[in-house]
Amino acid sequence: MDDQSRTPRPPSLAPDGFAAESASVIEAAGFRPTPATAPARTRLFRPVPLATLAVALLAAWFLWFIFTAKSVRFEIAPTPDEFALSGGFRLPLGEVHLLREGRYRLTAAAAGYHDVNQSVRIGDERSQTIAVAMRKLPGRVAFEIAPAGAEVTLAGDAEPAGAAPFEALVPAGPQSALVTRDRYQPVTVSFEVAGMDQAQTVVATLVPNWADVTLPTRPDGAEVLIDGEPSGATTPGPVQVLAGERRIMARLAGYETWTDILHVEAGKALLLPPVTLRRTSGRLRVQSEPADASITVNGTFQGTTPLDIALAPGSHEVRVFKTGYAAQTKIVRARSETRQTLHF
Repeated sequence: MDDQSRTPRPPSLAPDGFAAESASVIEAAGFRPTPATAPARTRLFRPVPLATLAVALLAAWFLWFIFTAKSVRFEIAPTPDEFALSGGFRLPLGEVHLLREGRYRLTAAAAGYHDVNQSVRIGDERSQTIAVAMRKLPGRVAFEIAPAGAEVTLAGDAEPAGAAPFEALVPAGPQSALVTRDRYQPVTVSFEVAGMDQAQTVVATLVPNWADVTLPTRPDGAEVLIDGEPSGATTPGPVQVLAGERRIMARLAGYETWTDILHVEAGKALLLPPVTLRRTSGRLRVQSEPADASITVNGTFQGTTPLDIALAPGSHEVRVFKTGYAAQTKIVRARSETRQTLHF
């Protein structure tokens, strides 16, 4: 082969300037479409402007609250251990609270006092003070009265609180009580209750409402009655007699009952003069035939037959006479509480 046949020929140019196809095959490359890009979405609310709006609204509300709120001071005596106010927003500024007009619920607690739970109204005044006085808890009061068994009735109560000695819960503050017991003078005691569940004692001594009465009798040992009721004592006593005007009696079998009226002063003893009891009379019935005869006993005219006569114990002369008839005389011995019949 000659040199001309080994030398390559330059490719011929096409009319548009590109080289004409060579004898090699051009292969098609794989088609991959460009990914479509979504258009950017426009946000209606942006984070930074929303936060700014919230802060602005909060600031506006706060300014509105500051300018419309009332300055309220709560004066609670004593200073509570716990304090709360509900029913709306409040802004405490030291001892002052900023509150809107309206009703609120106030609660407070302190040791030794009743809890406070009440409704308070905040008015339209710019500056207000609400005073609250806490009530002390009752005190534990023990009543020791001599003698024991006296009834204690607190002022304002219809029924006794109890019979001493006993303990009761009594409201704090000045108090009084009526103390009574049978046969003793009533007394009113006044006392101050410290309250706050503290213990204290009220002591009182009752004064007897009687006097000792001594009644000597001959014979002694007679039963003594006061106003018709047995006293449990016998003569000469002494016997306890309640103050006032009293009827005193001495009663002994076989003797007439002795009685008198006494004016007794409490605490002033009485010694009565000696009393000789008279034996009880016997009963004698005098009859005669014919009747309507005159009767004398120991020379004293008694009446006409038939007749019942009371005779003191002992011997008596009984004489019966009638015009036109012979008089008769008999001696009779009368005995206490004995009935006899004498016939002429």
